[in-house]
Amino acid sequence: MLKKSKAVTLICGAISITATIIFYLLTFDNIFTVPMRWISLIFLILTEVIGTVKAMCIKKSIFGVASISVSLFHLGVVLIISIIFVNTYPTLVKKYVLLNLLALIVMLAADVLIIYFGESIRNKNNALSENQAVIDSLYTSAKALEIEYRESTYSKNLNELSELLKYSDNSTLSNDEVAISEMFDELRKLLSDNAEGIPQKISDIKNAIKLRSLKIKSTKRGNY
Repeated sequence: MLKKSKAVTLICGAISITATIIFYLLTFDNIFTVPMRWISLIFLILTEVIGTVKAMCIKKSIFGVASISVSLFHLGVVLIISIIFVNTYPTLVKKYVLLNLLALIVMLAADVLIIYFGESIRNKNNALSENQAVIDSLYTSAKALEIEYRESTYSKNLNELSELLKYSDNSTLSNDEVAISEMFDELRKLLSDNAEGIPQKISDIKNAIKLRSLKIKSTKRGNY
């Protein structure tokens, strides 16, 4: 599907470039007699090539759409400048080239900003997903114990552990998650052996979860 989409984009780009060349050949008897004509054609083709390459390479996202929109706007600017200079100021080649270079620089600067913010947000989303996966894993462990020992005298306490993790902040980590996970492994062994120390271990896990929540709140408060 992705290869097909790129092929369609390439075909559309090739058609656009071909149409531009044909338009110039039909409009001007000899486009090479006036430098402004063939130079404007080069800039138009360059703009279309850049837009086509970007459309093929950029991922489908709001930032990808923004980048394509910048290219379309750039194409519109180059087209307007070409129409004005080719028809009204055919001898001002130097100014025409400078304006097009300026438009190209502005487009590239806009693309750099879009890519920067896109990567930044993508990295934050990836980090958030990883953090959520860690907390979900702890919640799954707690829920599994609650279900497995729902008929035991520790059912209520195990449910409290599940509820604490269910509503715990999962947007960031506090470096306590590994210790809490190990505590759950120890608790599982104690429950399996019906050994002493189960109430204390449950209490330790509760305290660890609450301490984790306090650390995260403190960290976020310090970031404001």
